[in-house]
Amino acid sequence: AVLERQLPVGTTTFADEANHGDVRLGRRADEVNHHPDLVIGYCRVTVRWTTHDAGGITSMDLAGAKMTESEEGRA
Repeated sequence: AVLERQLPVGTTTFADEANHGDVRLGRRADEVNHHPDLVIGYCRVTVRWTTHDAGGITSMDLAGAKMTESEEGRA
């Protein structure tokens, strides 16, 4: 079920860019077979979770947003 239409979007700087937080997030997303849109810029990554087939946000996207938050502080 679609929970809401607004996308959970966050711009983050991972704790240690040398540890490639974006790559860690991608690997975790592979484990659950649900992937965010990533925009990688200078010293930041914009992460956008949505379920395209559902036309909006599902519980998988909310779980993905929590996954993103858990990666932010890891070094």
